[in-house]
Amino acid sequence: MFNPGDHLFGLGGALALSPGEVETQLGVPPWHAAVVFGVDRYRHKIFFDALRARNVPVLCLEEGYIRPGFVTCEWNGSHHHSPLRMSPNVERRDHLDLSDVMEPDEGCCHGLRQALFAIAQIVWLRAFIPLMGGTWHRKRRLAKEALCWPLGWTRRALHRRSDARVLRELVKAGTPYRVVALQVHDDANLVANGEGWRVETMIKELLAAFSHHAPPEEHLLFKIHPLDAGHLDHRSIVANSLSCHVNAKRVHVVCDVPLGEAVKASSGLVTINSTSGLSGLHHGVQTDILGQAFYEGNGLARHCRDLMKIWTSPHSPDPRSVATLRMRIYTHAVIPGSFYGAGAMERLAWRVASRLTTGLPRPSIMDREALNQEFNPNKSS
Repeated sequence: MFNPGDHLFGLGGALALSPGEVETQLGVPPWHAAVVFGVDRYRHKIFFDALRARNVPVLCLEEGYIRPGFVTCEWNGSHHHSPLRMSPNVERRDHLDLSDVMEPDEGCCHGLRQALFAIAQIVWLRAFIPLMGGTWHRKRRLAKEALCWPLGWTRRALHRRSDARVLRELVKAGTPYRVVALQVHDDANLVANGEGWRVETMIKELLAAFSHHAPPEEHLLFKIHPLDAGHLDHRSIVANSLSCHVNAKRVHVVCDVPLGEAVKASSGLVTINSTSGLSGLHHGVQTDILGQAFYEGNGLARHCRDLMKIWTSPHSPDPRSVATLRMRIYTHAVIPGSFYGAGAMERLAWRVASRLTTGLPRPSIMDREALNQEFNPNKSS
């Protein structure tokens, strides 16, 4: 299920379904499986509901949980809807087999080329897709986008050196700090599974909790998502949200610094439901999420409804649980690949086709209770 705009970008045989056409098209047998990119958009929800009623499995593509070199490729859901997500009370006891770890795809593309490619898609989608009977899932205006992307590049260029210096000085001084990984403000996963949180409200409420409960020596490091740098003025939002109880020197905002490097030296990571939370688990630091994500649970990330607990109730990931989740991601949720770079799309297409032809998922992982039962360590063998 793609947009007519994909005809321009190499998917000439893609079938674009409007909501009103779903039932008609699905009534034509046989539907053995379907492939979608993303699971939380309006069209996809209609598509999933119709397919679920027919017990047709869906292969879901997304940007990789593990990046670069991998693409998310899961049966019947991703992110909050991922089969990897189980009840927080269910312990993970999967078999660990290092042979299941795959080598990443070497296809890559410079960030500027990716951005220019995205802009070309946006122009095509906004200007021509309505004429072809399609729609775009984001509520963005073309004129505003033409301003936001250059603004984002400018902001990143202006702050690149100072951002690197901020992180370098924090790490060198051994200053305790916590990373706040921000997300694209209208990301489908954030909007659908963020439990009402938005980037602006997260910043404001986190700073309020930080001012009252954080140790006086701890700092807060907000990490801007590079693809959102021109759409929100994060630095102004942070500055305007600072209260008189917080020394501004304890709060930092950066963009172009390696997330893994920042998290590795930190005392913890906070995000709404970004896959950046996996970096926190990987580096063994306290990981708190405010929305819904597949990597929460015992020994993993904590779903933190009370922001005070970030500082008053510390916890840490369990290495065994994290290793188990990582193996499940490699085994069930990703394939080597990239949506960018010379030859990468062709290699990815062959791997997706291979997953489609190597058998459908069993048992049906749309049945959440059945999935929980399968991995329930208390069931009889």
